[in-house]
Amino acid sequence: MSGNLRFDVTNNPSKKDAAFIEKRLREYNLQFAEDDNHRGLNVFCRKGGEIIGGLLGGTFWHNMYIRRFWLHEDYRRHGIGGVVLGMAETEAIQRGCVYSRFETDIPSALMFYMKHGYSIKFELEDFPPGGISFYLERALAKEMSATLPVIRDIDFEITEKPDDESAKVVEDGLTRFLDADEGEDLHIQIAVICRDGDTIIGGLTGGASYGWMGIKFFWIDEKYRGMGIGRKILRLAEGEAIRQGCSHAHLNTHDFQAPEFYRRMGYRVHSEHAELPPGHICYFMVKDLNTIGSAPS
Repeated sequence: MSGNLRFDVTNNPSKKDAAFIEKRLREYNLQFAEDDNHRGLNVFCRKGGEIIGGLLGGTFWHNMYIRRFWLHEDYRRHGIGGVVLGMAETEAIQRGCVYSRFETDIPSALMFYMKHGYSIKFELEDFPPGGISFYLERALAKEMSATLPVIRDIDFEITEKPDDESAKVVEDGLTRFLDADEGEDLHIQIAVICRDGDTIIGGLTGGASYGWMGIKFFWIDEKYRGMGIGRKILRLAEGEAIRQGCSHAHLNTHDFQAPEFYRRMGYRVHSEHAELPPGHICYFMVKDLNTIGSAPS
């Protein structure tokens, strides 16, 4: 180490820096688990060529997830959503997925998913403020790949890589619904990049939303571990999150990554996901940032 370390805290990290941190973390993961084989999984439905709904998600480590799911209010309660979800699940099964796992904080969506075989894995209170996020799970099996009903005058398309315009229709539709239901959510990026000279040797990327900081990717070059750099990066990220109005933080880490490090930094295990990746455990951890002074710095 040259003694020339620089820690940059930013709400606008460059795509190049963020991609570098993600790439290095995935390279580390490959030492312990197979390639996550992340692929997009998207379903769109159209009437007369116009998009009236869709699902944006993907598959990785034999799991399916949903990131966005929206249907125009004029077409709800007609079985269209069930067909969209069924198409996504069938494609996930064909890719070898054994679970579907994701979260929602929309009560009506919770009822929809439970009707279609999902159960609540765990709950996260006060996310959004005053509300609850439900983390849902369903085991997938080949026998679920049944013939789906045909809905007249509605065209369905499944794709791995959607065009930007189609994806934006679904994103914007859901955003309008959430803004009307919960109030506007300002998602703010948070990143800390550590350099030794001009070389990136570690960093964290994530964001602030609904009063919570979420950590997405966190990596330190192995030559620089055990020197307190990780603690410094995490503390800087937490400090920026507090400045942005966050009172809690959450993250996912695996048994071969850093659960003990996060415990020492004041995080606690909220819940566990088995077989994510296959043969390993994923820990969902949370921290009250109001107690930020209670862990060693």
